[in-house]
Amino acid sequence: MEKETHKEEIKYNVQKFGYHVTYVIADISPSFAYTIGLSNKCNFELVIAGGAFYNRAEKETIITGIADNMLETSNKNPQSISLGELGVFFLLPVDESWSKLFLLGVYDILQKENVVALQIVPDQSHFTLDIPKMSVPFNVNNEPVWQWMVKEWKYNVSKESTVGTDLDALKGKPIIEVTRWEDDYWEMYHGDGNDMPKDQIRVVSIGTMLGIDPSLKAALDVPLEKGLYRESADDDWKKWRW
Repeated sequence: MEKETHKEEIKYNVQKFGYHVTYVIADISPSFAYTIGLSNKCNFELVIAGGAFYNRAEKETIITGIADNMLETSNKNPQSISLGELGVFFLLPVDESWSKLFLLGVYDILQKENVVALQIVPDQSHFTLDIPKMSVPFNVNNEPVWQWMVKEWKYNVSKESTVGTDLDALKGKPIIEVTRWEDDYWEMYHGDGNDMPKDQIRVVSIGTMLGIDPSLKAALDVPLEKGLYRESADDDWKKWRW
């Protein structure tokens, strides 16, 4: 009964507003959001995947802002859209293999066999490594952050484990400091964690971090309140506080 009620809510939003936004909360894989129904008027749906720079409210503002822009203007296929302080966003084609993984609600509610979608990708200053390249077919080797969409969790820690990290690390700079504070919580920073500004810290899944940097597997065996450090990504990990 609850599922049918949710379907009716989606259909109501599509009829009244032109689309509905489904937000999938992060688990092992990053969060993502997509529209349902926008294709009735614009011939495509929108999806925003990953993007740890932004919080949930900002991601919802981004996808609704772009969807509303599509509905309100005559330009149904802009190459980019500016949303003020949130940045400039580019709209890139989504391969069907990604649509089959992400846009399940579109297939279910709209009863479509094929879904055309565009991926919302931020400008370089807001780009993080959890954002997949959805214009090419899905492949776990090319997108290891998203491998858990199709693979079982295989490590000896909870799949709900999380990591406090910084934006520099999420943009590609190497993790040089790791500390395990709880059974299911680590901190992994590009710089000194004691000096890390709070506005630079993000909390992501351990699966995301392992996808970005497989060498972080060493952190899974670190005892509580112990750590590892290294000078660069090319160095071996050294024990800290052991």
